[in-house]
Amino acid sequence: MIRTRLSRRKVIALAGVLALFVVAVAASGCQLAFDAEIETYAEVNALRTEAGLPPLEASQELADVARLHSQDMAAHHRIQHEFDNGCTVICVLDALGIERAWAGENTESNNWEWTDTAYHAVATWRGDAEHLGNMMNCHYTRFGSGVTQGSDGRIYYSMVFEGHADC
Repeated sequence: MIRTRLSRRKVIALAGVLALFVVAVAASGCQLAFDAEIETYAEVNALRTEAGLPPLEASQELADVARLHSQDMAAHHRIQHEFDNGCTVICVLDALGIERAWAGENTESNNWEWTDTAYHAVATWRGDAEHLGNMMNCHYTRFGSGVTQGSDGRIYYSMVFEGHADC
């Protein structure tokens, strides 16, 4: 099934994100996961824009943390906010010296086809008050998305948010 979900606003958001992550794709070689990451950025920013909030800026360093956590979840076939070693994305951000006033994470996994998986991940987050709260948090200014497929066939998502904005 082919769907066209990309509005003009999403295409503009994609263009900005694309410029930031071209090097990451070349290095990773995983186009399907990259496409899913890009779609999560567009979906979340479209949701924020529709609510009158400014879009979030895509961050390579937050995407690296998100990818690391998605890979950890995929390796252990589980969804949780702690890495296998007990650390959360907050302690990873701290260990990397990424200053933040506010930070949070959304995680998800599903077994949709690659063409639909990102849409359904964001829809799941949209349907949960805490995850929706992260996506709509006025303190956040940046985000990073990490997507990977586990050996169990499921696709694992982590989206890391951070910011210093006053509301």
